[in-house]
Parts: sequence; structure tokens; C-alpha cells
Amino acid sequence: MRGLENFLKNPALQEQDLVVVHFSGHGHLFEDGRLYLLCNQTEASEIDISAIEIDLIKRRLAECPARYKLLILDCCHAGSATEGARGEQEVGEELNQVLQGSSNVVLAACSRTQTTRELTTIDGEDGGGVLSWIVRTACTTRLREVSGDDPLSLKDIQHWIPRIMQKINSGLSAEERLPQPRTFYEELGGEEIWLTSIFSSWRL
Repeated sequence: MRGLENFLKNPALQEQDLVVVHFSGHGHLFEDGRLYLLCNQTEASEIDISAIEIDLIKRRLAECPARYKLLILDCCHAGSATEGARGEQEVGEELNQVLQGSSNVVLAACSRTQTTRELTTIDGEDGGGVLSWIVRTACTTRLREVSGDDPLSLKDIQHWIPRIMQKINSGLSAEERLPQPRTFYEELGGEEIWLTSIFSSWRL
């Protein structure tokens, strides 16, 4: 958290920048709705003082001067991080309408009540957290599949998620199938989140 706070307070950050914060690991949801992200040295008997409460991360993001903020949570109960968000949807539902103006977004591996897990292999590649794998490969080895010849946007990834999740789940039993990731958003003025340069030189 100290490292994240120092980064978010970096004077080099400007309003037009995009900040991406990504967590892949275990999430613990208390009965009162508080979500904690578990760290390597978190003590099971003292989660509230040895893990990171998601509200702390969200407060630091809110104070960050960058206008565009994407929080990716690949953990159980990830949807509980979005208390007070203006909108929620399962990825793939009416994306064109929802993402108009989405400048602050939480991409969650599952809803508040669901759990998720790692896979030992994913689509013939090394396993791990499924949402993390989706985002990583969309930005690298599957870039052209996801965005075609255009710059990569968050909307591109979200359109791809239902297709790749269907492929992943088709190889699993009904009991093993993973939940569909969800998007939570706040509308801030009608602009898309771009993950690669939107300038024409991107194509060169």
C-alpha cells in the first residue's frame, strides 16, 4: 500500500493519464460487506489488520489526479468492492450503451456472492487466475483477435470476455465452471478507456 500510495501521488501523473491497479489472489468478505485482499503474510485470525481493505485502495484511487482509473480484481467476492457504483452489468450486456462515459471502472472476476479460482491450464496455456489471463493475453498474444487492426480499448476486452469464457467453461464440468466477470462503472463524461495508443502511429 505504501508503494501504491507513492505511485498515485507521483507529480508526473496528469489528468489525461490512465491508472490500472490489478490484484490477483484471495479475497475475504466479512458478513458486514467489507472486502479484504489477502497478502502473503496475512494471518487468518487477524485478517482485518494483516490484509488490505478494498476501501483503502479505492480512497487512494479517488485522490489520484488521473481521470481514467481501472481497478481489476481477480479474486472471490470481487463485486463487493463496488459499493455505491452507479451501474453494474455482466460483461457482454449492452456494452455500447453502458461504456459511454465510463472513465472509472472496476472489472471484477465475479459478483459479490460468487467465488472464483485458478485453473492449472487455460486454453492450452499455463494456468492462473482466469480474469488476469484474459486481460494479459488480450493485451499481448491475442491482441489482434481482440481489437483487430485498431487500438485496444476496455470495450474490446469486454466484448471478448463472453466468447473466451464460453470456450474455457466448455471444457469444464457443470460444477467446475467459472462465473462470468462483471463490470461496475461510474459515468464521467462520454469517453472510452484506451489500453493502447489511439494515435494513428500505433498502426506503424
